Amino acid sequence: MNEIDTPVPPAAGGLLGRMIALARLSERIGRLEPRRVLLDRILRQKLLFSRMSERLGIAAQERPLMRAVLREAELGCLECTNWRRCRCWLDGNSPDDDYRDFCPNEGLFGVLPRQDTSTGPTPSIRPAPMGRISTMPEALDLLRQEHANIRTLLRTLEWQVAAFKNDSLPDYEVIRATLDYFRGFPDVCHHPKEDLIFAKLRERNPPAAEKIGDLRKAHEQLAARAREAAAGVRAVLDEAEVSRDAVVRWASGFIDQQREHMRMEESTFFPAAERALTAKDWSDLAALMTRADDPLFGVQVSARFEQLRKMILAWQAQDEAASPPAVP
Repeated sequence: MNEIDTPVPPAAGGLLGRMIALARLSERIGRLEPRRVLLDRILRQKLLFSRMSERLGIAAQERPLMRAVLREAELGCLECTNWRRCRCWLDGNSPDDDYRDFCPNEGLFGVLPRQDTSTGPTPSIRPAPMGRISTMPEALDLLRQEHANIRTLLRTLEWQVAAFKNDSLPDYEVIRATLDYFRGFPDVCHHPKEDLIFAKLRERNPPAAEKIGDLRKAHEQLAARAREAAAGVRAVLDEAEVSRDAVVRWASGFIDQQREHMRMEESTFFPAAERALTAKDWSDLAALMTRADDPLFGVQVSARFEQLRKMILAWQAQDEAASPPAVP
């Protein structure tokens, strides 16, 4: 299953609605027909535009003029010939690049209001070796990469929930695997590293830690949200009497809370830790941290995540398969 083959609901608002309509239209056309190639290319460009907007922290536009500017940027993306370089940058594979060097929309993006915080780049699947974490940059870089992986899963879950909300048939196995991942890996491997760093930050700079709030409690709330959403999905699969709206509300609440939490950490928590902690602090923390193998994004993929992994890889391969060969 890929971005085109994923069951998607009819009609939603804004960019997501346009992407859904394109995906549904593309499904009705044979893969070898020229119209399908064109539709897949348009969908690819719109997906890149969505990722770029999220990466730059472009806020939802309330003023008509700014909405028009955002729409103009979306249309400009359809004609962009630098999509490969754009995707490489969004995947985090060209950290030395500046999007302004290749993005024809950089002028329009420059005038659009931003959110208070921004998200990190959307990743490709990058296995991380197991072992000890040895340096400060490595520790925070690993946390940022795990955030990027989480964003990939949140988008996966969001598309499936949209299908469920609009009475289309979602891939329940993918939904269940996604929620299983959120109920396991973050609490076992990701959040403990952040909690250790936060405890040290509280020692070094109490006002900065106070500004962040109770990080451990926030992690516990995220785990509770994941359990709530997973329970709703199980109820649907067991054909229990559960409101469709309630399941959508639980899942959407989890997605929104998870994204907001990561934005806070990357805009406030991580920079504060970089400023306050000493080299010895990071060395002491490294002795306490281990890098366990990620059951989905690691080298050894757990059997229950195989289908989800294949879906993500298929989505990434779709861009190459759907695009015409570059003209020399």
